[in-house]
Amino acid sequence: MRFTHDGVYIAVASAAGATSNPSWYANLVAHPRVRVQDGAHVSERIAREVHGEEKAQQWVIAESLWPYFSEYRERAGGRDIPVFGGTRKLDGPTRPRLADRERDLVTEHLIQGS
Repeated sequence: MRFTHDGVYIAVASAAGATSNPSWYANLVAHPRVRVQDGAHVSERIAREVHGEEKAQQWVIAESLWPYFSEYRERAGGRDIPVFGGTRKLDGPTRPRLADRERDLVTEHLIQGS
């Protein structure tokens, strides 16, 4: 699940509390350069997995925005659910709005790992 807080994109690899990471997690670790489309705004960013205190802070924010995360953490059976936060925006012009199908493919890659 992806959301924003104070202009920062945060992605939580919760897989609704599955005991293994969603497939998009490995994709994002291997290829952290992503294109994010939020409405008509498109930006290129570098995703970064967060740990320690930063991850704890992101969890507080995540659980305030999506109350089911606490349940997902319980269901995960001890799996430490990865969180990507503080994604850095790349310099340079943003690309024009993506065609609907291309946008859907990018979203599927980021959210579902398809």
